[in-house]
Amino acid sequence: MSIYSKQTSWSGQCSGSNQSPINLSQSIAKPCNLSCDFKMDDGQVTSGMGMISDEGLLLFGNLGSCKFRDTTYQCRALLVNHPSHHTLEGSPADGEVIAYFESPTGEKLHVSSLFKVSSSQTPSLKFFQQFIPYGSSNQIALNDWSLTQMVPSDGSYYTYEGSSIVPPCSPCEWVVFKSMINIDQGDFATLVRTAQAGSRNIQPLGTRELFFNDSNTSSSYLLMRPLGKNKNKKPEPLKKADLKTTEAKERAKEPSLASKGIAHVSNYTNSYIILLFYIVFIGAAIVLLWYHGNKIHIMTSIYNFFRRLFGKNEYYPPILENTPRPL
Repeated sequence: MSIYSKQTSWSGQCSGSNQSPINLSQSIAKPCNLSCDFKMDDGQVTSGMGMISDEGLLLFGNLGSCKFRDTTYQCRALLVNHPSHHTLEGSPADGEVIAYFESPTGEKLHVSSLFKVSSSQTPSLKFFQQFIPYGSSNQIALNDWSLTQMVPSDGSYYTYEGSSIVPPCSPCEWVVFKSMINIDQGDFATLVRTAQAGSRNIQPLGTRELFFNDSNTSSSYLLMRPLGKNKNKKPEPLKKADLKTTEAKERAKEPSLASKGIAHVSNYTNSYIILLFYIVFIGAAIVLLWYHGNKIHIMTSIYNFFRRLFGKNEYYPPILENTPRPL
């Protein structure tokens, strides 16, 4: 019997406020692009441990990591249910896959994708195919498998403060993708056959705020990292500037690091040129005075030039009385 069939008798935190799941709607969501930045690690996983429980189909192991608001989280388990817990614009999906993450300090983050039955070829088909048919196996070999395969191509997501969907309903943050991913009809039939149907009822939003991150105006949701000999890696997409926020506008006004460096060098260059000019000028003046000091009085020469110009006799200061006069 599914644990969700007894949810009306859940007590403790489960009967309190700020519970999950909720209905997700853009009409009530506030934008949060840079302030709720999320990135999923594309590191590949080679194995996991499957189990069928009253909660649904579970996959345990070191399943990857993500970064949310600059905090790194590790994924220790996946839960797959049918039908979905959350609803999108009031409509449930065929099912939902939830990745349970935890930070080194114990903070909990649940990342969720709702899915629908479809044969369209998307990365999520391979994601489900590698563990759904072997859900009750102790060890499941995974090949070219990554948590990024549960991320829809759109990448936009909602985020809010909620709780786990089973007792003790511990507080956590949620990231729920806006678009659904696909599951093959055969894998969904296996899920229905092996795991009891069940999901928790929609909980009131209350005084909480629902936020929405649009992937078209925020940074990429993939966190790339090297994986040794694996060469089939895609480069990380360039981040798009979110110019709608005050923070981004202020950053856009700042010169780039390269510009600052060029300006710094330019200022130093100008200072050196001016200093060199002064050194050459003063040096030339010293040489000129030294060279002509014992031969001619410069100011007297200039004065006599004007006297000759106006027909006056030349003037010789006392210091130059012994100097031979021109005939």
